[in-house]
Amino acid sequence: MIYIDKSGINKKIEVAIVSSHRTIRFYLGSNTIFIVYLAKLYEIILALILALIPRHDKTHVIICIDNQTTIKAIENPRNSLGQHLVKNIIKFINLLRKKGLEIELH
Repeated sequence: MIYIDKSGINKKIEVAIVSSHRTIRFYLGSNTIFIVYLAKLYEIILALILALIPRHDKTHVIICIDNQTTIKAIENPRNSLGQHLVKNIIKFINLLRKKGLEIELH
């Protein structure tokens, strides 16, 4: 299971991805109205990268997201802000599925 969240302290956006084996923190930039939504998309990309790290016992990856709008954007892609990120997320998910992993976004 991978948990993701963003932090907006002192007008700076940072994302964190936490699994049972690793924690990744990534600074995105200053806090603007657009960067918050984009931060959620970057969180998912980083979580999927973390899921690519091979482990012999891993067959199922659950990514917990605290934003339904982001999940809906991935389930129903359309031309909108961050569309290039959504397309990359879908590519990552398909790659992981081809490697035999079941991927869930919640």
